[in-house]
Amino acid sequence: MKEFEYDVNNINGGEVKTPFLFKGNFSAEDVSQHFLMTQNLKDFIENPEESEELSMRSMTLAATLAMSKGKNKRRGVKLDADGFKEFSELIGDYYDFFNEKEKFVSGPVNSYRKRLFNTFKNYNKMLINGDVEIIQNAGLYSPLASIAQEFGVDFPSPIFSVKDENGNIKEETKIDYAEYEKRMKKFGFADILMEEVEYDASVLVPFLEAKKRKDDFGAMHRKCKKKTYDHLLRQKKNIEKMLAVTVEDVIDMYPFSKTPTLLKNNWQGDRYGQVTKNIIDNKISALEHGLSVEDLAVVGDLYFIRKSILQNQEISQRDKTKYAKICEDFSKTNISTPEERQKLYDTLVPVYKVYRKYSNNRTSEEMYNRFDKVKKEVVDLSSVSPDERDRRDMIKKLEEYIKGLSVKHRGTLHSGDSTEMGLLKDAAKKTLRDLKAHTDSSIYDDDLIRDDFDTLTKLAHDYAKKKKDDAVESIKAKGYDEEKERQLIRDWKPSSRMGRIRLKTAKEMDDVCGTFLRKLRIERKTRTAENYTLQDIKDADFNIMRASDFKNTESMPYKAGIAQIINNYSMKPSFVPEFCGDADKLYSKDFFLKNVKQLYVPNITNETFGVVAYAAVFDSKNVDLSIFGDKDTVIQTTNEDTYRQSRTMFTMDMALDKPRASMYEHFYKGTIGPARDKAQEALIAYRNGDNSLLADIMAQGMKELQHDCVLTSELSTTGNFAFNAGMLAKMGEFINKDKALHDAVVEKFGPEVRAAINDTLRIKTYMDESIQGEQELQRAKDNKKELSVAEKRQHIHNIIRFNFMSAYHKDAFFRMQEDDPASLQYRESEEFMKSGFGMKGVTNQDVINKDFKNLEAAIKPIYEINGRLRTKEGKDKLNADVDKIASSIDPNASVDVIIKQIGAFKETINNMKMSELKAMGANKVAANQVGKEKMIKPAKPMAPGK
Repeated sequence: MKEFEYDVNNINGGEVKTPFLFKGNFSAEDVSQHFLMTQNLKDFIENPEESEELSMRSMTLAATLAMSKGKNKRRGVKLDADGFKEFSELIGDYYDFFNEKEKFVSGPVNSYRKRLFNTFKNYNKMLINGDVEIIQNAGLYSPLASIAQEFGVDFPSPIFSVKDENGNIKEETKIDYAEYEKRMKKFGFADILMEEVEYDASVLVPFLEAKKRKDDFGAMHRKCKKKTYDHLLRQKKNIEKMLAVTVEDVIDMYPFSKTPTLLKNNWQGDRYGQVTKNIIDNKISALEHGLSVEDLAVVGDLYFIRKSILQNQEISQRDKTKYAKICEDFSKTNISTPEERQKLYDTLVPVYKVYRKYSNNRTSEEMYNRFDKVKKEVVDLSSVSPDERDRRDMIKKLEEYIKGLSVKHRGTLHSGDSTEMGLLKDAAKKTLRDLKAHTDSSIYDDDLIRDDFDTLTKLAHDYAKKKKDDAVESIKAKGYDEEKERQLIRDWKPSSRMGRIRLKTAKEMDDVCGTFLRKLRIERKTRTAENYTLQDIKDADFNIMRASDFKNTESMPYKAGIAQIINNYSMKPSFVPEFCGDADKLYSKDFFLKNVKQLYVPNITNETFGVVAYAAVFDSKNVDLSIFGDKDTVIQTTNEDTYRQSRTMFTMDMALDKPRASMYEHFYKGTIGPARDKAQEALIAYRNGDNSLLADIMAQGMKELQHDCVLTSELSTTGNFAFNAGMLAKMGEFINKDKALHDAVVEKFGPEVRAAINDTLRIKTYMDESIQGEQELQRAKDNKKELSVAEKRQHIHNIIRFNFMSAYHKDAFFRMQEDDPASLQYRESEEFMKSGFGMKGVTNQDVINKDFKNLEAAIKPIYEINGRLRTKEGKDKLNADVDKIASSIDPNASVDVIIKQIGAFKETINNMKMSELKAMGANKVAANQVGKEKMIKPAKPMAPGK
């Protein structure tokens, strides 16, 4: 927080305060509303004279502002120069006056009156220092300001109506501070304000100022995101307390005693309470799905935009439904890259377009300008940690379970719970309370949470067992024959609806909570086994990520590996405890701290840097080849050959759940480290207007990645092809953002390389569609959701198409290798045959490198697949063939049956020959007619990902 300044250069030589200069600027209405709010605090002061003085000064200041030279009745329009000068003088005096009155507020330091008075004092200071303006300029409006504007003097005060001996409310009133403390603690009105000002002052403003200074980007964003997430959870809890208040609870409390409708209509209704809770829910969801603090401004606006569109009579019902869904999906869509964020923002363009068209007012323009500004922001996209999402998931489940355990008989009073049910409900409620309260530590590091689930699982099991045991005993007591008895025991279920729901809930709790308990124990054991402190990593300002953090995204299985790769090459790699420790791990903590430099390039995201550095490592000129040893003397392969063959160890292998032991330490100084330095050099030059080095890096990296995609035998959705193609797409997306850079890179390719890259990216598109199809089918199965026949048919087609292409590719790949004369000759040579038996001067690595060179010479792009994808006619032909192949799977069948049939199909075609695969299509196309080399025409300018 900024401090006031004093002028020591006055003519008397003494230290006096300069005329007060207000550092923020608002409209007269905005600020006068605030002072109407503060005058309500007069009731906190016991001394009548001081109380009246506070009230009068607040009212006078608000009135003076409203009548000032620079007055403007429109909220949000700032004061003009004259009004600003007048306001600066007024607010300076008022600030000192208000602070002086704090000493007249009696009671303990932690009382609501003291804390509320201090809250408004801090908010005054934020107004004066311009901090509230910083928040408003970011579009992140403070609920405190909102309440002040909407409700004026309607904040609950310690004035209570006096009741007669029969409990009826009289006209007479009294101030009761003890009762006020009791009510405010229960109702949450004050907690909302205090929480907001504390968050604004200690988290939001420092974050926005640090971002403006361009302080360390990644750590700053992640800390703010975590603190914002926790703040929203606390605010949700506070608002839920307020929403639970009844009119009877406040009927004798001013201002509700004067206007009973204030509670339901204003505080709890669509004017503030329920609206704010809904927006907070959306903001929590947005952070959980990858959006950042800056995006919350748009999330808040979308709530009102959606409501406005749904209420507009000029918009068709079909369009209302479409636009409302876009608004809802914004905070529920998983994103993990700037490109995905940009695509998500692009979906909002038609929403804002229609909103501006039909609203056509200042508010709609303000919202659009904010949307346009925020979507261009450089933000951190790290999601809320899996630990926290697991906590949220279990909170949600327990809330549902408690409802299930609390079901009563229909139409009757439920007399009470059994001992087992009472214990189970109490344990569930305690576990829920602890999950919500103990947010300072991970649930996996919290012994209390583990003990809670241990108890809960046992009690759920005991309740279900007791119900079944009692039923068995009752059945056996009735003397049925043995077969009848077995049947009744097997088919038994509670006779009442209440009993069935409670038993089903308990059984599910036993299963779900037991599974989660095992996860808690395993994870705890894993983390404890790491047995080293992470404090020095934190002190060095590195972020710490769990290995599971890389699996945040649900979109594609290979993206977790890509996130892991990018982390290792980024400006500020996160430290992963699971990859550190013993000799069989990726690196030691000491190595990481000593060798991994934190780099910085202005206005470049951590991810973008990682993509560029990864491209740089594919050029042997950017690394130290001495780490691979000298060139062999018997088999003529170069260090560059060795480098090409070996680099999966510090590229693709880092996408694995368990990367190859110690390779990070072994290769870092020679490969990853120099590549990061080269990326920094290139990106700094690029920011200064020179894209030549960056274009060289991206062109070479993309060519080499394409080379590696071609030399992948299987188009697996989780193997090297997926990772390489995914990284190739990221590089393409990066260069496509800047036409000059794109053109400079593509110019270095030549038509064949350009066409080959586009081939790979087209295949990647089909791969992604296949993955999405499998995920949709599996989700439908898991959630017992029925898909339409058209949806199932499309998913079947997409899955079959990619697996058909993959099998075709695999057979062609090995056929090319087997048919290549040079490869056959080498495999029959003395060098190859004797390499493992000590042939002088020949090592196994020599032989591997030579064999790899032969493989490179033999394998070419498979034009029978790639060639088809270059033209509309070819793609139509492929889809027609796939439709005939896929016709063996009935889209009218259940999702479960379809999944099994697709699995059987994939297994069947995995090792089929090309001739057999061709025969599966209706038209047997000769191989030499699909894609001979002479048929390849120069491709259009590359558009990766298209």
